[in-house]
Amino acid sequence: MIQRKVLPLILLVAACSHDATQDKPPAPEWTKESTRIVDNGYIVYVESESASTGEKAKMKAEGLALSDLANECSFIPKGARIEDRYVDDHANGSTAFIKLAVEFQDCAEAQKAVDPDAVRRIANQTFMQQLKSYQDYQETGELSARGTPINMDELALANQPEMPVQQGSSEVHFYVMRQYVAYQKEVIILAPPNSFAPRSLETQNYIARVTPAVQQINTVQAAQPNLVKAPVPWSRIPNRPALARPMNLAPPRRAAMPSVVPPPGYPARGQYQGRNGYQGNSPNQGSQKYRRRKKHEGDKE
Repeated sequence: MIQRKVLPLILLVAACSHDATQDKPPAPEWTKESTRIVDNGYIVYVESESASTGEKAKMKAEGLALSDLANECSFIPKGARIEDRYVDDHANGSTAFIKLAVEFQDCAEAQKAVDPDAVRRIANQTFMQQLKSYQDYQETGELSARGTPINMDELALANQPEMPVQQGSSEVHFYVMRQYVAYQKEVIILAPPNSFAPRSLETQNYIARVTPAVQQINTVQAAQPNLVKAPVPWSRIPNRPALARPMNLAPPRRAAMPSVVPPPGYPARGQYQGRNGYQGNSPNQGSQKYRRRKKHEGDKE
């Protein structure tokens, strides 16, 4: 009789302790694909990132995919789209998978665009703002608000990074030069609409920076066509050289705390006032005891 009562209890405990993850449906097949694939005239990037929450993991995975696509196409064109998303929640947080695609012809058109008006006409502004926010996150650990105006003052325009000098193999330098061009075009896309007017000085300087870089890229890919047919994603290049973003794209700095001006007669910051009115740099300098001690120490010398 006792055994009949105990057996259902054991089964109930076993059912309650059953790992719920065993009932979770398997991840979609596309999450197992390579980082970059070609499918029916489309370039497809599949990226994954993990984080403490699903939303943060999606943000990181989308930013990574956009970074890789921008390196290949020189910016994100309007035809680009996120085809699928999948989030796997687990004990340590969440892992997000993103599938980003663009047509070959849209990517090729973006690569050829150099004129500022042409670049802005083709660019996907929403994705480019998202990319800039992700770049800021990589640099500071914080997401900047999308649509935040980039820095277009004279100092930022004058202090542009020099065209990278080759370090290592020509293959790695090829991707670095593509990223240099991508940064230059990103400034064009995110700048205010009245910036980079035709024949303006800032446009002439931009053309002077981008033209030789594009020529280097074309020279390398003509000699090594496999770099175009099966490129390595920017995020997967091992030991790639550091490449600074233009000052225009630097994340916005937090506003400094306003300095507090002490009222008349009040000691300034770092100054202390004793009971006898003496001011100094030490909280004890205004006391008679402190002055007597210093005097006795002087007598001993």
